Amino acid sequence: MNPSNTNVGILAAGIYPSLAALRAVAPPLVQRFARVLGFPRLLRFVPLDPSTDDGWTAILPALGGGAWLDAPTVDRGTDLTAANGFPTSGAWAVSVAGGPWRVIPAAAALVGGVTATLSPLNQDGNLLRQGESLFVTRLEASANAVAWVNGGAAGGTLCTMPPSQQAWAWFWFDGANWVKRASAAMI
Repeated sequence: MNPSNTNVGILAAGIYPSLAALRAVAPPLVQRFARVLGFPRLLRFVPLDPSTDDGWTAILPALGGGAWLDAPTVDRGTDLTAANGFPTSGAWAVSVAGGPWRVIPAAAALVGGVTATLSPLNQDGNLLRQGESLFVTRLEASANAVAWVNGGAAGGTLCTMPPSQQAWAWFWFDGANWVKRASAAMI
C-alpha cells in the first residue's frame, strides 16, 4: 500500500497532553483529528474556521489558521419498537450492539408490561468490557411498567419505569454486571 495515495495521514488522530499543548502547536494545513488527555471530546481541525474559542466546542490554536471543533457523534441507536424486534409486551433482550442510547418512542404503544434484560455480551458473544454504558429514554406513556434487569452474573432488577410515565435510565457495565448509574421520571 502506498501511503501517499490514502487518507490515513489526514484522518489519524493526534494525541495531546492538554488543551494548552493543543493550542500551542502550529495548526495543520488540512483537516486532522485530535484527542486531548482528560478532555472527553474528539476534536476536528477545520482550516480557516472563524469560530470563537469557548474551551469546549471550539479550541483555537495560538497561531490562528482555523479552529479545533467538537466532532459530535451520533449515539442514538435503534428504537425499541416491535418493528425492530421488541414486542409490545413480554421479554426484551437489549444489548449495546443496538447503540449506546435507545428510545422507546411514544408510538411504541405497549399493551402489557415489559421486562428488559440488559445483555452482558457484545455482538460477538464475548463479555462486554468494563465501562460500557447504555442510556434508555421512555417517551411511550401507556399504563404498563418497563422493568430493567441486569443480565450479568448477579442478576436482579435495576429499576422500573412506572406505568403512564415517561422516564429515562442510565446503566453502566462494571465488567461482570450492569449497574444503574441514574434514573428518573421526566416531567
